[in-house]
Amino acid sequence: MKKWYQKPLRAVTLEFPASDVATIDVKGIVDETHRGAVNTLCVFSIGYYPGGTAFYQSRLAPHYPGLGERDLLVEALKAAHANGQKVIAYIASIWGGAELYWEHPDWAQRKADGRVTSWDEAYTSVAICPNSPYRGYLGRVVTEISENYPVDGFYFDEPSFQSWCSCSYCREKFFAEFHQELPVKEDWGDPVFQKFIAWRYRQITAWRRSLYELVKRDERCVFFQGAYPLSNLVSKPFYVSGFEYKYWYPERFGVNWYVPLAHAAYLPDSAEIGDAVHFEPYRHMVNDPTWVYGLAMRYGQSIGKGKQILTLNMMAQTPFDLYGLPKEEIRLAISEIIANSGSPLFARYYPDRVDQEAWDHVYGCFREFQLAEDYLKHPYT
Repeated sequence: MKKWYQKPLRAVTLEFPASDVATIDVKGIVDETHRGAVNTLCVFSIGYYPGGTAFYQSRLAPHYPGLGERDLLVEALKAAHANGQKVIAYIASIWGGAELYWEHPDWAQRKADGRVTSWDEAYTSVAICPNSPYRGYLGRVVTEISENYPVDGFYFDEPSFQSWCSCSYCREKFFAEFHQELPVKEDWGDPVFQKFIAWRYRQITAWRRSLYELVKRDERCVFFQGAYPLSNLVSKPFYVSGFEYKYWYPERFGVNWYVPLAHAAYLPDSAEIGDAVHFEPYRHMVNDPTWVYGLAMRYGQSIGKGKQILTLNMMAQTPFDLYGLPKEEIRLAISEIIANSGSPLFARYYPDRVDQEAWDHVYGCFREFQLAEDYLKHPYT
């Protein structure tokens, strides 16, 4: 018998970091998604800004500012399960806040020149290295959720390197394996550098596998981020409505690499480990064409080998603001994904302050998808 996650999904992520967590109407938002034919919700449990903060009553992780006594994961679970919707716990895997950084500065990921990989100079969100003791800390946080909340799955976002990384733990681990210093200069003709690239991939694959084994239960769907599966980092600025935005990825990594390479995320490994393939082909920020969704689905089929392909695609204008894309682009993106055997996922970045018209377009497409799903042939059915 097929698992629930092997059937067509219509999914939405509830991103709480930009919300007023003291007043947000979680049940109202969940019920709205249900009316919009959403059958799966990814609910923020551990967030990325401030890094590593919890939206539930964690005894281990710092709480998101203003959370108080609320437990948004409990509220989402009650509302969604009453509707027959599935709830996947969203885990921002790699980010820690200023308190964690100052307590353990050696845990931070480092660029090739040794600088800390941080969103800002206040260390509000710092990339933490999975080769450090942080790995055990996150494992305890994830176990806390796994054992105390009836979630239907886990989505691990960005379990990756978000920089070179040249921290002391990586240097020591690399030297122990190869008896050579970890390279800090890009040189594709250097055999040691080539070892370093392959070594980075192995570190992240091993970490993802350990996270999977930690939380997997028979009816749970566990999967991992697959960011920009066919794209390179873009160093030149992009424009939205005449405004210039600098793309922060290249500065973070210090290289212009293929995105999964920069993350050290070998996507075929992640597809083999997880219960579903997850792709994040946000196209505006890397100057990809609209048809990149269909191309990504074909790639997903080749590495997923029949597994569900859950695809996070753009609803709002870059960079993650309040204004939705045109109705025609939303509809075309969903059509590209469904026609190529994928399932659409949208992120509701501002759950309590959305562009309602754009979301109504999404929900309208989802309702049509729901009516037609019996006539769609998927490789996983």
